[in-house]
Amino acid sequence: MSSTLDRLITLTQKTGDRLVVHDTREGKEVVILPLSVYEELADRPKASAGLSTDELEEQINQAISLWREKKEQEEEQERATALEQDVAAETSQLTNDEPSSLSKPIPFVLHERNKNIKEESIIEEPVFLEEPV
Repeated sequence: MSSTLDRLITLTQKTGDRLVVHDTREGKEVVILPLSVYEELADRPKASAGLSTDELEEQINQAISLWREKKEQEEEQERATALEQDVAAETSQLTNDEPSSLSKPIPFVLHERNKNIKEESIIEEPVFLEEPV
């Protein structure tokens, strides 16, 4: 049982989630959660004493909703940080490499009848030539 409990505790530490464990000997449930979450719960005022069941349920749902939102924000921040690191690594790799031939503009050779334009000029936009009808 102790190795299973150790695995469950390790899992909650990795994920930051809460875990409900049923103690078959005592017939009670135990909640395993990170200490920081427990401290936040302990710091909250105990306003649930005069609440009805529906009000208490609503309060619990709001607390869970806030916790999930905080967790999602943390995960989003982690993804954004990882993405920034990936982009920085790729950018540094690209700046350290020799420029490829694809990064150079391709020269556009014009027909002989358009002598007023340089023959091997580099044109950024396509040129459409009209023939007389």
